[in-house]
Amino acid sequence: MFYGIRFNSALARRGIPPTLIETNFRRSLQQVGEASGNTPQEVAVFIAAELPLIQRVNLPPSVVQKWIEAGKVNHKSDEMRGALGTLCLWDLMAMP
Repeated sequence: MFYGIRFNSALARRGIPPTLIETNFRRSLQQVGEASGNTPQEVAVFIAAELPLIQRVNLPPSVVQKWIEAGKVNHKSDEMRGALGTLCLWDLMAMP
């Protein structure tokens, strides 16, 4: 239950209104993310990488940077590196 709240909050902080994503699809992403051991923030980054380019272009990178610094996003994993690359956030992949 709390995972879903944190997930929707992470989407909103990333600049993605949760209502932009169809409810059943959003819930399934939450369940898969939680079952896979991903943080809500990591799932929000994965979702952002799947959005059409026109919607991705204005998403603030500073939010993801703060999540990496706080340890909420593992920017060294192959999956996350792929998502960050899709979002053109290559400089975040090089963070310590």
